[in-house]
Amino acid sequence: MVPIILDYTAEKEDEISVVKGERVQILAANQHQMYLVYKSASLDTPAAEGWIPGHVLASGGAPGIHHESINNQLGAASGQSK
Repeated sequence: MVPIILDYTAEKEDEISVVKGERVQILAANQHQMYLVYKSASLDTPAAEGWIPGHVLASGGAPGIHHESINNQLGAASGQSK
């Protein structure tokens, strides 16, 4: 699980809104530094899956993206190891 460091409000239908301090699971990434994430349900919001920009992720987004740590998390999520 990766913490969110900046609030983000979804701008497109396939995106989700996140709030600083929430934690998400990264499911996939694309060449535009967008990340498909899963956000668990809370008392206020249902579980959600959608795209967010990398810059809102701690240790994940631009600038200073850490592709190795993201790839390790994606591999672990799919049952693969490096």
